[in-house]
Amino acid sequence: MSKRISFSHLENRYIHEMRNKISNSEDRIDLENHFSYVLTGLLSSAFEEEKISIKTDDVTFDSGAKNYYTLSSRLMDSPEFKEKWDNSDIPDIVRRFADSAYRRYVHLDKNPAKAEKKIRK
Repeated sequence: MSKRISFSHLENRYIHEMRNKISNSEDRIDLENHFSYVLTGLLSSAFEEEKISIKTDDVTFDSGAKNYYTLSSRLMDSPEFKEKWDNSDIPDIVRRFADSAYRRYVHLDKNPAKAEKKIRK
């Protein structure tokens, strides 16, 4: 059994930024962009040693996906990425961030008039 690597320090570093970005999202597109932006930073920090380049389109918010996010095949096909992904708590951290984004997504979906008001001001 291999040792599981913890990245809770990265979760603690990025959680405040994620909360701010999500709560200030005015529409679903804004929310998706903020989610990808923050997680690109988190994953870039986590995979710094492997020198894996993480782009904003590598991790996307997806309200229809099982865990509310999708990872690009480019990342999932990388052995270095897959190895660390499978042997760490990164999937759990990304899932928690995606759950938070999904709750905001549902709120925005229920209240589209509020978002439209903000845009028109």
